[in-house]
Amino acid sequence: MERRSNFKEAVAILADLTGMAVFALMRDDGIPRPITVGIHRIAFKEGAPGKKRAISRALWKLGYSKRYLAACQAEGAMRHDAMGYPQAPVTASQQEWARQRLQMREQQSERAAERRRERETVV
Repeated sequence: MERRSNFKEAVAILADLTGMAVFALMRDDGIPRPITVGIHRIAFKEGAPGKKRAISRALWKLGYSKRYLAACQAEGAMRHDAMGYPQAPVTASQQEWARQRLQMREQQSERAAERRRERETVV
């Protein structure tokens, strides 16, 4: 069974549950777009009734996915509104946060790979 990336899985869920154009664009072309701060309020309002928890989890997965973090730290990155239009630049502090978070993720991946190699040599 093929494992879907956090980015792809989250975007598919958000596009289906909210019907928001920005998530449909990301699902269709696979290009991560930083989204406007506070878009969760619109997603909850526009989303399928009774699906607030699923939307919240998908937004979390999207926001912490490697592809999304990489898009946020890129020079000149713009945040997009619910319709998919660029609205405001990602601030320097937001870019730095994304850079730090990505670095943490890479370190975690390296440690996990090291533990797997150790287990394989023991067996």
